[in-house]
Amino acid sequence: MKIINDLGFNAYFLINNDIVHYAQTRGFYHVGRDSGANSIDAYCLGITDVDPIELNLHFERFLNPERTSPPTSILISATVIATK
Repeated sequence: MKIINDLGFNAYFLINNDIVHYAQTRGFYHVGRDSGANSIDAYCLGITDVDPIELNLHFERFLNPERTSPPTSILISATVIATK
């Protein structure tokens, strides 16, 4: 969380969290993918269901202090699944 805060990506995670929450409360399907799925922060926020600790994924691959660009897209899509 310190690295995310120091790099100024707090809003990025919180916006993705808002999008996922909106999708979930309306029955939309969402997928958390790319390097963002490796983040324990994304997992704890419910953006993805990939547990990086269980899968031994390294946070530094996702985000490190030398990186200046935002993380790779966490939320790929939210689509409505209609059933008749």
